[in-house]
Amino acid sequence: MKQTRRFSPRLAAFLLGLYAIAAPRAFSDEEQRVPGPDDFAAALAISGREGLMILELPETVYRRAERRDLGDMRVFDSSGVPVPFLIRSAPPVRYTPPPLELPFFVWKEAAPPQEADIEINAAGAVIRISGANAALPGTELPESYILDLREVPHVPVRLNLDFEEGNFSSPAELFFARKLGEWRSAGTRTLARYGSSGGGQVEQKVLELSGVEDSYLLISLRGNAPGLKTITAEFETFTIPDRIRESRVQGRLSEKGREALFDAGGFYPLRSVDFVLGGPDFLNVEISSRFSENESWRHETNGLLYMFTNEERMHRNKPFALVSQAPFWRLSLRGEVPFSSPPELILSWEAQDLIFLGRGGGPWTLAYGNAGIGPSPDTLAPEAIQGELFEASVTGEERYQPLNTGSFGDKPPRETQPWILWGSLIGSVLVLTGLAIHVGRSMRKQ
Repeated sequence: MKQTRRFSPRLAAFLLGLYAIAAPRAFSDEEQRVPGPDDFAAALAISGREGLMILELPETVYRRAERRDLGDMRVFDSSGVPVPFLIRSAPPVRYTPPPLELPFFVWKEAAPPQEADIEINAAGAVIRISGANAALPGTELPESYILDLREVPHVPVRLNLDFEEGNFSSPAELFFARKLGEWRSAGTRTLARYGSSGGGQVEQKVLELSGVEDSYLLISLRGNAPGLKTITAEFETFTIPDRIRESRVQGRLSEKGREALFDAGGFYPLRSVDFVLGGPDFLNVEISSRFSENESWRHETNGLLYMFTNEERMHRNKPFALVSQAPFWRLSLRGEVPFSSPPELILSWEAQDLIFLGRGGGPWTLAYGNAGIGPSPDTLAPEAIQGELFEASVTGEERYQPLNTGSFGDKPPRETQPWILWGSLIGSVLVLTGLAIHVGRSMRKQ
């Protein structure tokens, strides 16, 4: 009698286990390979010492990085082994702007001025008051003083008034206006200077403003106050980034000259942007940005660009507080006159620190620039950064060699090889099908 070979379940289990081990490796080598310094487009040599080291990220890192989160950045020791690191912003510092002397205009009438009494330029700044001396006060005692607060860099919290000689006591009524001619009273204060009974001198010459954000202020005096010599603004203390850096980008005009285009070439941690005109001008513009040349423009804000000189004083618009990391910017004119020349873009950005563990021996390598590499899994925990941080420094020039977009060393990224995944799936189907046929035949023979 002929004997039949029985199918062993152990053999099936063995084949499935062998496939489970081998199949993932057919398409997981790309994930498991650790990137090295040569997998990045750019690199800088860093010198320092063993321990936790700190280095202000050079500007070129922001320009060469291909991820807006700086995820395509690594730090390697002298043997090419990655070391843990993190990027952090410096703690903010408290800052009190210095006192600033403000220009003012004299108003000689009892009632506040109307819009027709005040001449302003295209940017909304006061040029002169009709029927009044727009320079320093004359010999006649003025009734009121007008301050243009539009170009003050910060919101004043108080004003220090310096009068000419003489004792006085005078009530001062304050009027504020966001738009010229639309004045509203903010109450009455007392200004005085006189001798005390003890032989000293009493002065009350400070006006508290409580951080008002109006455009114009009128101080109306209703007494025997002498002429006013100066008005000095004082500001409150606030926090600002510890280190602000600037980068300048030259623009180019569109064919019809109605758009100015800029390529910042990198992902900067922005705090503000500004545009410098080539000469005296006033422009109503729209500001847009985008992250790539294939995207549509994203609206950021509308605003005024102006630059002019009046009474030997330069007037310019304030920077725009925009924090987009987009490298491409566009200025679009909202008026009819085209640009006479391309403006210059000024990027104000916050400097960041690289903190890394100096192990494995130096010099270390800071590598960056590869869109196919994601954020490093080996990052330092912020709570682990304690004690003294040693200063590191960049030595030598940057090494830069452009890579193919999305490449990882000499191998294409996994998403460009779908045939590996499909081949693995087909192989698994064939193995399981063969096992099923073998089991079926064994059962029939039995």
